[in-house]
Amino acid sequence: MAKVFLICGKICRGKSTYAKQLQAADHSIIMSVNEIMLAIFGRKHELHRRLLQQLLHEVMELNMLTPNWHCVSEPKDLFELVRTEDIASLDAEVPVERIKLVATDGATNYKREYVDAMDDETFAKWMDYHFAICERSDLIGASHHTLDVIRKKRVE
Repeated sequence: MAKVFLICGKICRGKSTYAKQLQAADHSIIMSVNEIMLAIFGRKHELHRRLLQQLLHEVMELNMLTPNWHCVSEPKDLFELVRTEDIASLDAEVPVERIKLVATDGATNYKREYVDAMDDETFAKWMDYHFAICERSDLIGASHHTLDVIRKKRVE
């Protein structure tokens, strides 16, 4: 009788390693997102993964992450690393009201080469996707570019 193992968990927690152990023990086949991404995007996916791992180690060595994964940045840093609640906190310090908080797909930066190479029709579909998700509060925190559209509160 065939067995199906569904392995879920947070990133970098050993799911792939555990799957390989199951594969060896049960002579199984692994159907992994990692392998699918590799098949679709080739070795560049692996290069992006290594770059991300290197950047994560660098951020950790510079103490830019708190134990609860809150990003810490200083004025010397090129980019501010903030959560959406940090943005709301900054907004609360001045007399403004938010009109919109929008963001790009967090993975777009890693797909830049593919997006740049799209023909007009495919790019139009990509933009449809972007506009469908750019205001979703459940996805904004995973972005690398966020835009807080605010306006000065009217004084009455």
